Amino acid sequence: NVSQNPGDADGDGKCNLADVSIVLKHIAKWSVDIDVDAADVNGDGTVNIQDVSLLLKWIAGWDVELK
Repeated sequence: NVSQNPGDADGDGKCNLADVSIVLKHIAKWSVDIDVDAADVNGDGTVNIQDVSLLLKWIAGWDVELK
């Protein structure tokens, strides 16, 4: 599971806090359009809070890899 734009859950071409927000809404089972492959940034096959944590670390500039 390697996305062309890892972390870009909303499909706008950027990985930012808007993506974190949409992933959280998806986890909370809100009805949102989401690119599940891009949102699964740890590559475990599930979009969950671990993906949110990794996204936030990446946005903050930590040395992490998005799958």
